[in-house]
Amino acid sequence: LDVGMVGDGTTVAITHCEGQNVVLDYHEAWYAGIPWKESNPHLTAPLVDYAKMLETVERLDFDEIANWIVTLSKKFYLTSGIFARWNGLPLEQALHKKGLKQFKSEFFTRDDRSRMFQAMKLMMFDHRIVLYDWPITAGGKAKHSPLIEELLSLQATQMAKNQILVEAPKILGAHDDVSDALVRAVWLSLEQVSNQKTTARSEGSGLVRGSSLQGYQVRRARNHGMLMDRNVRGLRRR
Repeated sequence: LDVGMVGDGTTVAITHCEGQNVVLDYHEAWYAGIPWKESNPHLTAPLVDYAKMLETVERLDFDEIANWIVTLSKKFYLTSGIFARWNGLPLEQALHKKGLKQFKSEFFTRDDRSRMFQAMKLMMFDHRIVLYDWPITAGGKAKHSPLIEELLSLQATQMAKNQILVEAPKILGAHDDVSDALVRAVWLSLEQVSNQKTTARSEGSGLVRGSSLQGYQVRRARNHGMLMDRNVRGLRRR
C-alpha cells in the first residue's frame, strides 16, 4: 500500500509468486477530487461505494480505506502488507481492529527505498516481473495504462555512492503512488521466495531472514556489471 490523503492518493498493489517470478494480480488507486474511473481505466467498477464519490471529497477517509482493504481481503488471500508509517498509523490501527493484523506500517529510510527499487530493477533485468497493460489502445493510438505510464516516467537521482532516489518528476499531475505500492509488493514477494529457498536448503544453518535476498541482489549486480569494489555491499546505477 501507499497511503496518501490529499494530493497524493492511496494505492494498492497485490502480487503473488509463480516459481521465481512475481506476478501483479491487481492494482487500484484512489485520489481525492479525481473520478475513480479516471485513475482506474483497467477496472470495470469499484468494489466499494465510497470510491464512486471520490471526485466530491477533499480528503480520503481512513475508515473507508480500511473497508476497501477488507473487501479486497475477501477476494484475495492476503498474507502480508506494508505501507509507510507517515500517514499510516491510523490505517494500521483500523486494519488491526478489523482482524487484518498481517498489515503493518513501517518507517522506510532512504536506504530502504533504494534497496527496494534496486531489487525490482534487477528482477526486471531477469524478466522475473509480470505486469499487465490495459487499455493498450485509444482511438487507434497506442497508449499505456496509468501504471505503465507512471513507471516509465519515474526519475532516479544518485543521492550517495550506493543510494538512489526514485520518484515522480517534479511536474504538475505527476505521481509515483502506484509505483511505490508495486515496489513494496514485489519486495514482499521476493522476500517470500527467498525465505522459502532458505528454509528448504538451509534449515538449521543459522541464516537470518532476508539473507538469501541480499545474496540474490549481489549475484545479479555482479552479472549485470553493477557491483563496485568487493568491499562495498551496496549497488549503484549502471
